[in-house]
Amino acid sequence: MPKSDKMEVLEESSFQRHEIERLLPRHKKIVELCLAGHSNKDIAQVVGLTPQAIGLITRAPIFQQALAQRRQEQNAQEDEELHQSLVKARTIIEEASVEAAETQVELLNCEDSSIRLQSAKAILDRAFGSQEKSEGGGQTIVMAPGSVQLLQIALQESEDGRKIGN
Repeated sequence: MPKSDKMEVLEESSFQRHEIERLLPRHKKIVELCLAGHSNKDIAQVVGLTPQAIGLITRAPIFQQALAQRRQEQNAQEDEELHQSLVKARTIIEEASVEAAETQVELLNCEDSSIRLQSAKAILDRAFGSQEKSEGGGQTIVMAPGSVQLLQIALQESEDGRKIGN
């Protein structure tokens, strides 16, 4: 695209933004009502115009641009809110996972051997991905990524706890 064409597009875009900013408060209210899904008849009653007038306004290019811009802003805000919710949920899950792992390690150091055994079994059940039957009828353990390191850490902490307790 030649430089003069780019300048024209930029000027036109700047002009359109300026025109959108000049919308009357009533028109901005119409934009919000359109985004909320109201009919022309409902909008007309709210703003005090006829449904035909609302139809003319909503079909105008400047109004369509304002509507598209506001819809884009609304979508961006919703995307950000969703992202924040996902980050919060991930944080809660990570914190709960750490707490659960710490509890399991504490149980490995318990005096009661049956509790230690149950804890070790729970850790192993979660550390190893799945068990599959092999061709010879035995079982092959398929480990989830990072499981070996988790198992080593749990065993080391368990051994360290027993050394301290003795």
